[in-house]
Amino acid sequence: MRIDLHLHTQENSDGRAPAAEMIQAGIEHGLDGLVITDHSYMLTAAEQERLRGQFPEFGVFRGAEVNVGLDHVLVIGGTGEEVPSVTPETVAELGEYARRTGAFTALAHPFWRGPELHFDLDDFCPEGIDVASMNVDTGRFDRIIEIARERAMQLVAGTDAHAPHEVGLFHIVLDQPVADDAGLVRAIRGGRYCIGTFEALWRARCREVKSNEDLARAVLAEGGTLEDYLGRGGHPAFFGRVAAGGSHMPREEFIGLRSAGVGIPPAL
Repeated sequence: MRIDLHLHTQENSDGRAPAAEMIQAGIEHGLDGLVITDHSYMLTAAEQERLRGQFPEFGVFRGAEVNVGLDHVLVIGGTGEEVPSVTPETVAELGEYARRTGAFTALAHPFWRGPELHFDLDDFCPEGIDVASMNVDTGRFDRIIEIARERAMQLVAGTDAHAPHEVGLFHIVLDQPVADDAGLVRAIRGGRYCIGTFEALWRARCREVKSNEDLARAVLAEGGTLEDYLGRGGHPAFFGRVAAGGSHMPREEFIGLRSAGVGIPPAL
């Protein structure tokens, strides 16, 4: 069962399409389910049931993405209780929320805003960490693996899709199907999955990243600016990452990676 753990909708976040359109894209791309993780908003039970009614053969799961300063944490499942607003100083409240509701938490696209995390993992350490996402700085892939080992965090993946054509690019592949939020959380906590992608989507992403990052490097080598880059047709998402020495290029090592049920990935 293939499930994308991270995407946004037009109804409640900054997605560029309604939930139904994002789900339909997931079906067409080959997913079996997805988690809607709008910013600071978790679907109500009624909203979830309505979508499940529209797509009865597809898994629609509840989640949210919580801003913790410049970092983001995914919250998956739980009781559906409203997610708290926290800061790096009050991030421990997110851990209390997870313990109270049974929700699974994961650090989304680590290092997407710089070389360091912006809250202390000693104050709150999510259960999982993104190893593949459209916003992961893949130049720090090895550091992500190191943190997962040090902190016994599950490796997870979700696209962070904001548009239909992105849905399913990065996902987890469950060993066995699950029917509800609680079942998904149990499967993730038990490590009963591996990290997956769809080859066509992955290759398209690699082409997109290469063309934009090659252009960014050329512009930077010429002493150019973001405005110069955009004037030559570059996508704004890539210039800053390249300028900071990072990359959006997916690393093949993530494909098939497992957390072995205890949050410590095998040696690569």
